[in-house]
Amino acid sequence: MDASKLREDLLEHFGDALETDEDAMRQCAEMCRTFHLSPEDLRFKWEALALARRRDIGPIDTAGARELKASLANELQAALKRADQARVRQRQAAAAPTARVAGPSGTGAGDVKPFANGAAFAPLGPLSTETRYKYMYEKIPGRSEKLDEHIEMFEHLVAEHCGVDRKDLGNGYEVTDDDVIVVGRICCDEDAKINEASIVLEVSREIGSGARVPIKFAPNVAMRGGLPAGQTGMGVFPGAMAAFRGRNGGGGWFVVNEILPLPKLPRKDEARPDDARICVAAGPYTYSKDFKFEPLQRLLQRVLQSQPRPTTLLLLGPFVDANHELIKLGDVDEHPRETFRREVLDRLRALRGIDVFLVPSVRDVVSNHAVFPQGELREEWALPQNVRMLPNPCVTTIGGLRVAATSVDVLFQIKKEEFVKDLSAGGGKADSFANLGRHILEQRSFYPLFPAPRDDNEVNLDVTHSELLGIAAPAPDVLVLPSKFVQFHKDVDGCAVVNPSFCGRTDSLGGYAEVVCRGGHVSVGLHKL
Repeated sequence: MDASKLREDLLEHFGDALETDEDAMRQCAEMCRTFHLSPEDLRFKWEALALARRRDIGPIDTAGARELKASLANELQAALKRADQARVRQRQAAAAPTARVAGPSGTGAGDVKPFANGAAFAPLGPLSTETRYKYMYEKIPGRSEKLDEHIEMFEHLVAEHCGVDRKDLGNGYEVTDDDVIVVGRICCDEDAKINEASIVLEVSREIGSGARVPIKFAPNVAMRGGLPAGQTGMGVFPGAMAAFRGRNGGGGWFVVNEILPLPKLPRKDEARPDDARICVAAGPYTYSKDFKFEPLQRLLQRVLQSQPRPTTLLLLGPFVDANHELIKLGDVDEHPRETFRREVLDRLRALRGIDVFLVPSVRDVVSNHAVFPQGELREEWALPQNVRMLPNPCVTTIGGLRVAATSVDVLFQIKKEEFVKDLSAGGGKADSFANLGRHILEQRSFYPLFPAPRDDNEVNLDVTHSELLGIAAPAPDVLVLPSKFVQFHKDVDGCAVVNPSFCGRTDSLGGYAEVVCRGGHVSVGLHKL
C-alpha cells in the first residue's frame, strides 16, 4: 500500500485529529508496515488496548501511539517465544521412536492392522499429536507465526547450504555497500497476477522484523550453478521461498545479482524394492450426469485383468464429489455415505490380495473435514480388510517405495499464478510439467502457494496447520499430483512426478497410472480407460 493511500485509510479509521498530529500519523503508518496490520486492524488494536486499560476509547495521539507500539512489540515477542517453545516441543516429539503418517490425522503405526496378504505398511512423516484438529479456530497471531516459522526454516537450510552463519543473512531493505544473501517469501505488491514489477520479498521477523522489500533483477542476473535441464528461468509465485544475493543501494529496492537455488531434499540411503507395482487413480469416479460409477468399474476391471496384477491400488478422491451436478441440484435419492459404501467400498472387496489406499479430497461429501490439510475419512465404515484410509496430503511407504500424494490440483494453481524470469538468453526449451513438480519438491510443501488464489473455491487453506503440508526428508520416490493437465510423468531429481489424470471426466473416460519398481529403477506407465 502506498503512503498516500495508507494515510487516507488511517484518517478514515482514526479521525481527523490524526491529521494535525504528524508524529502520531508517522508512528501509526510505521506500525502498519512493521506489524503487517491494516489501518482497520490497527484501530481494533487501539480499542482493545484502551478496553484492557479500562479507559475511554479516544483519538490516538503521540503518547498513545508510543504506548500502542510498545504493546504490539510485547505481543510479538510473546508470540515468538511461544513459537520457539513449540519448535522445541516439536523437535523433542520428532526424536520419539513412534512413526506416523504425515498428515492431519496423525494415525499411529500401532493402530494399523496388517493386511490380509501380509504386505508391509510403514507410515512415515512428522509426528503429530493432533488426531483431528478443529478448523475455523485460527487466530491471526497463530497464522503469522506459522508463516514466519516457514521462512526461518529456509533461512537455516540456505545458510547451511551456502556455508554462512544464519545471523549473517541480510534483510533486503537495509542499505549496504556489499552484496548480502537474503531469504524470504515471494509476495505480490499488486492486486493482480505477479509480474517482474510487482515482486516483493518478505523476510523473517528475527532477521528483518518481517519487512517487505521490492525486488529488481540486475540485467546480468544468473542462477548459481546454472539452470537445471529443462529450466529456462526462475519461476516465482506468491508464497514461494526464494534466496538471492545482491544489495540495496538506497533506491528503496533490493537489486538481485545472483539467484541461489534452494537446497534439494536429500534422498534416502536404503535401496529401492526389487519388485513393486502400484496402480494410481484419482476421482471423480463417475460421470457428472449419473451415479453409475462406470469409470471406477472399468478401472477395477483393468486391475483384476492385469498380468501381472498390481500389488497396491492408490485411489485419490473425490469419491462422492460435491461438484457433481446431481448433488448440487439435490437430485439424489440416498445419503452420499450410502453411495460411497455401495459404489466404492463394496466394489473394493473384490480386490482380494491387493492392498488399497484411499486419500480423500476436499470436495468429498463423505468427509466431515472440509479444509486443507485434511484428515482421512473417519466414519465408522465397515472397511474391507485390504482397505486403508490415509489423510490428504500424505507421505507414506507403499510396497517399499516412499510415496507422497495429494488430491488437490496444486500444479494447475501454481501455473496460473507463476511468473518466470527468463535467464536463458533465448536458448533451450522449458519443460513446464517438470518445473511445476520441481516447485513442490524444492519448496518442500504440497501447497506452497500463499495466499490461495481468490478465484479458487476448492482449497480452504488452514495456515495454522500448514506444517502438515510439509514434505520432510528424505525425498519421496514417487510424487502423485493429479491435475486437469494432460497425463504426464517426469523424473525430477530422482523422483517420479506423476499426474495420472482423472478417472472420470465430465462425460468421458479418463485415465490412470501404473508405477513399477524393478531392480531399484522406477518406471511409470500412463493408461487410458
